[in-house]
Amino acid sequence: MKQNSDAIVDSVVAEDIGKLPDITAVESLARITGVQVNYGEGGADGTRVRGLPDLTTTYNGREIFTAQGRAVALQDFPTSGVARIDVYKSATANLVEPGIAGLIDVRSRRPLDFRGDRIAGAIGGAHWYQSQRLGIEANVLVSKRWETGVGDMGLLVEGSYTDINFLDSLRINALNVISKNQPGLGTIYFPAFVNVKYPTADRWRPAVNSSFQWKPNSDLEFYADFLFQGFRGRGNGKNFLVNSGVQANLSNVVLLPDSNLVQSMTAQAGGQTNGNRSVITAKTDTYQAGSGLIYTSGPLRLSGDVAWTDSTYTQKNINFNYQINRPIRDFTFDSDVGEGGGAVLIQDIDLFDPSNYYITALRENGDRNHGRDLQGRLDAFYSLRRGLDQTFRTSARRSRSIRQARRATLRCRMTMHVFAARTAATLTWGRSTRRITTPRSIGILCEAAMRASRCSNAM
Repeated sequence: MKQNSDAIVDSVVAEDIGKLPDITAVESLARITGVQVNYGEGGADGTRVRGLPDLTTTYNGREIFTAQGRAVALQDFPTSGVARIDVYKSATANLVEPGIAGLIDVRSRRPLDFRGDRIAGAIGGAHWYQSQRLGIEANVLVSKRWETGVGDMGLLVEGSYTDINFLDSLRINALNVISKNQPGLGTIYFPAFVNVKYPTADRWRPAVNSSFQWKPNSDLEFYADFLFQGFRGRGNGKNFLVNSGVQANLSNVVLLPDSNLVQSMTAQAGGQTNGNRSVITAKTDTYQAGSGLIYTSGPLRLSGDVAWTDSTYTQKNINFNYQINRPIRDFTFDSDVGEGGGAVLIQDIDLFDPSNYYITALRENGDRNHGRDLQGRLDAFYSLRRGLDQTFRTSARRSRSIRQARRATLRCRMTMHVFAARTAATLTWGRSTRRITTPRSIGILCEAAMRASRCSNAM
């Protein structure tokens, strides 16, 4: 792990990564000072720098994204396919415009990084305790180098595969708190609900990258890179949310010592008990091809690079909500059973009897997002050697992006209610913007509607 205070950049290099038991690049990033990640659903994601999430991501210095947003999912990079990760916490002229938090650059291996030919590979696995499933991590690298009459040439091809088969079980107390005047106790406070969640999924990530290098002499280098990055996911989520309710009739109330906070209680009537079940499949395919040259002569360094990026994301989601009649509910908001936390026991309803449930909503969603980008840049770097530790940098960059999104929704509501819906889309081309809004629609008892939208923009 290396740090350069002049550029305010922290790095994790290949030698460090190989010593760590990490599967994805995000897990390795968490080891850098000032970088935080979220842990959950089988891995790490949600990278933040100095507490801020607005990041720009680059690959070998080029801007890269997925069709889901303007940044790439760093957890899609397996650690086995990464040579170095740089975290820039301040901007310099040679960087793509960083986000508020900074910029993260992922560097791949190139064939002339090695002194000769190289064949390497590894396979490993991780056993997930709650799901009792095995996840596989595998990679192979082949690099060939030639010394010819026109300079050194090299070709590298690397492939990797990782999968995660996780199951999480959570008991969550609501953050919002209900206050209630309870006879004999005065005003007491307790969470609005206890939510029991079981997210589970199988996620696998194939990736292939290749690189060609040609150095006619020690001053000039040409290169070409290609990257394929994929994500596949199949999963489902279950949650059972038991509301306490301000109108509930409370009994057996036990307070935490020397406070008016409820530790446990029994509730009748009042809050509703409902749940949700979802099934989701998702797929991302991201391609990037780039080529460039580097010229170095004494204190002067010139470089140019052009790249093309194409990314497509598709998702299908089926979701239904259900309710049961208001049962008697025994809440324990501060429990030391198992891992601790909140817990709830349903007394007077058999949760294994299907006749006690009724569906309140059924939704099916489909999304397809596509993005394409063509970018080019020129950089100049000059070191001032007149007794001063200073450098001069300048950079010019041009990028054009086109992104499209399509969405289709099928919704059916099974309960008596009144609802209102409004959809809107903003179409942008160049400097002209047009906003299209559909009228409100109101329905009673049952709605079945197919809604499709498409939005595209060019920048």
